[in-house]
Amino acid sequence: MTTVAKMMAAAAFSMVLLQGCSGKYHFTQVPDETKVIRDFAIEITPVDSSINDAYSAFNLNFTNNTNSAVKIDWNKTYFLDNNETRGRFMLAGTRFRDRNKPRPLETVEAHETFSELIYPVDYAVHYDHGWTNSGFGTGKRGILLTVLMNNREINQTVVLDIERGEEKTAEEETEAEQ
Repeated sequence: MTTVAKMMAAAAFSMVLLQGCSGKYHFTQVPDETKVIRDFAIEITPVDSSINDAYSAFNLNFTNNTNSAVKIDWNKTYFLDNNETRGRFMLAGTRFRDRNKPRPLETVEAHETFSELIYPVDYAVHYDHGWTNSGFGTGKRGILLTVLMNNREINQTVVLDIERGEEKTAEEETEAEQ
């Protein structure tokens, strides 16, 4: 086995070990800090990082419920970190050196859904063969999404409260609410 192969195997084992030792997180949407208009449905789901013990990205699902195409303005769409904007997002496949370059508008046709894995740029970490994202941890995290519709700019926010701890069952959630 070559030295490079041994190093790669050790790195892979370390990642598995880190994942096995990681704690669990759960999240809930923060209604008072989430602003979504009825023309769109926006859902973000945090995605676990493969190298550390925290979420590192969001799975974004944006549904256009209007009768005409709209555009997502990635250059005015921001990661929300405890209610403050903290950089923009990048997509998988983006080169690290291009992470801060302007991005073209994303067209979402009428009654269509756009889905993408999005990473906060400020958490991108460079390494020899590309980049990864360090985790953004617990707290209120989300997206301020800018949409262009009929020559109007519409800002929408979705905020999640991410906490460390075991996920609760539906029964435990109901008991906690009472």
